[in-house]
Amino acid sequence: MADEKTAVLETIRSFLAAASANTTSLAGCYPYILPSGFMFNIRPDNPIQLTLADSLARVEKQLQTLNAQSWSESLREPLEVWIHDDIAAVWSGCDISINGQTVRSGINAFTLLKVPDEGAQNWKIAGVADTQWAAGDPAPAMSDNVTPELMAPIEDFFARLRKRDWEGLLAVLLPGGGMSRARAGEQASHFMWPEFVEMLKGLVETFPKEVDINERVFDIEAKVCGDLAMVWTPFVVEYDGIVKRRGVNVWWLWMKEGKWVISGCQDTGKPA
Repeated sequence: MADEKTAVLETIRSFLAAASANTTSLAGCYPYILPSGFMFNIRPDNPIQLTLADSLARVEKQLQTLNAQSWSESLREPLEVWIHDDIAAVWSGCDISINGQTVRSGINAFTLLKVPDEGAQNWKIAGVADTQWAAGDPAPAMSDNVTPELMAPIEDFFARLRKRDWEGLLAVLLPGGGMSRARAGEQASHFMWPEFVEMLKGLVETFPKEVDINERVFDIEAKVCGDLAMVWTPFVVEYDGIVKRRGVNVWWLWMKEGKWVISGCQDTGKPA
């Protein structure tokens, strides 16, 4: 596990080093990401939801407009890391500097998936969620409490899945977000929410309605910073009470109008 943690953090640090190495191009970042994965940025007015590739293109344009001599994004200790099989999550503070001066601080929530890469299994960044504030401003309230309010949309998701309520399932998901998932030895798959719900529907509807399909989570851990939350949920999938699959979900949530909503998810699983 120590070696895996080192590899996970090296992927993130290499990604940030590549981003900081050039003030006009972020081409060096691509070896460390899954381009079709998702980026979720919380900003004062509205969240920004893009694929990782589109997010890099957006930042690249901003850098070219800024015409800075240098810029960098660095992680702040402590780094909190979760790893299980082919999925990892990292929660970290960060500082953004332009021309040697820190201008923004924030929190990054990275999710990584282990996928085939040039003949090996390597960690790739599958998603990033973040929130930021001006350097020197007080940080938003932080917590690691797994509260009923935080879990409500996730539990609603599973309840609607169990009922095969596909329209209701889509209603609990923030439009514009999506899911990335990996299976051992396979390339990751990425779905916008409507595609993901249709995929689930196609899988579940192959079973008679009498079959009770239930996803149950346990050993839940959470991190919250202001309007951003990340929730780590190991799970089992039961068919009529018999465990058939197990794995881990990493959820991103956003506080919208006083309630938490699901903005993104990454997932890995295998037969029980």
